[in-house]
Amino acid sequence: MRQLLNSFFTIFFTFGLLFFSSKTLWAESVVISATDYPPYEFANPEGGLRGFDVEVTEAAFERVGFSSEFKFFPWKRALEMTRQGNFTGILSCNYNDKRAQTFFFSTPISRSTDGYFVRKDHKGYEPSSFEGAKGIRVGAILGWVQGKLLTEGGANVVEYRSEELAFRDLLKGVVDYILLTREGSGFRAMQLGISNKIRFLKVREKSLYLCISKKWPNAEQITQKFNEGLAAIQADGTYDAIHSKYR
Repeated sequence: MRQLLNSFFTIFFTFGLLFFSSKTLWAESVVISATDYPPYEFANPEGGLRGFDVEVTEAAFERVGFSSEFKFFPWKRALEMTRQGNFTGILSCNYNDKRAQTFFFSTPISRSTDGYFVRKDHKGYEPSSFEGAKGIRVGAILGWVQGKLLTEGGANVVEYRSEELAFRDLLKGVVDYILLTREGSGFRAMQLGISNKIRFLKVREKSLYLCISKKWPNAEQITQKFNEGLAAIQADGTYDAIHSKYR
């Protein structure tokens, strides 16, 4: 009888440990939604690069004992699925009051900087706002928000189907300005091998965050732990080392 009881307690204790371990692993794993948005995140890695927001987020979570997995979807779908609690959080989102009702925002993980690319030897007028380009020929990418901003500011907008075509005309002198983002289009310029031929005039900068769904269990605590990990990798140089690969 005693041997039977010992066997029973051994089995019960073993299953208890397995259950506790599985819950612990679940609690320390996060699933993050993302969209294909180089250089912030790549659905398909290029030359070992996965996106600086992906690498930063993974490193920050790892520093505080969390494993992370990334799932890629179109932006609107990723945002809605995360809002509903299907994923822990979503990468590279900006702040607005409506979004704050359903998400916790981390400390900023990166930024998006709008501004004008000009030729490196450009010595003319340098606009410092969207309205500052009123009456000037400025390149923008067809369908991108920068074209709308320029139109509202009164610029003479020249639309291009790709960054490559816009940069080509900039270097040829067809246009003297292109309104784009420093991070995304600067990365494309690096890929094209023309970074040393252009420079950037900053207009505005927006912070981007990891947004944690309030419907995810322990969402506020996860946000706090992520912020701790992010601060740690910023302090020891890991954050800068990741970003240096994309410049």
